Amino acid sequence: MNLFAKAKIYQTKAIANAALDEQFKTQVIIALGRFFNKDWGDLCEEDIQLNEEAIEYNGLVHGAYDTSEARIWIIAESQDGTEYDTITVLFPQDY
Repeated sequence: MNLFAKAKIYQTKAIANAALDEQFKTQVIIALGRFFNKDWGDLCEEDIQLNEEAIEYNGLVHGAYDTSEARIWIIAESQDGTEYDTITVLFPQDY
């Protein structure tokens, strides 16, 4: 089973507005697919390693992906530490 299978996916208002553009919307969907497959996108090796370690205890993991609009971040969190329950898609300035 995928680590993120039970997570609800959220997006910021800025992402929702940008997703009115079909090209960008498709890029977000592709980025989510990559994230679900533990392809963290355009992260440095140190951040990739931190993600791999965080998965062991369901800690926060993130990915960064370049799109036609701008770079997006995808962040997965676990509220109780047992499974990932929240994924948020956002622009870095929304953080």
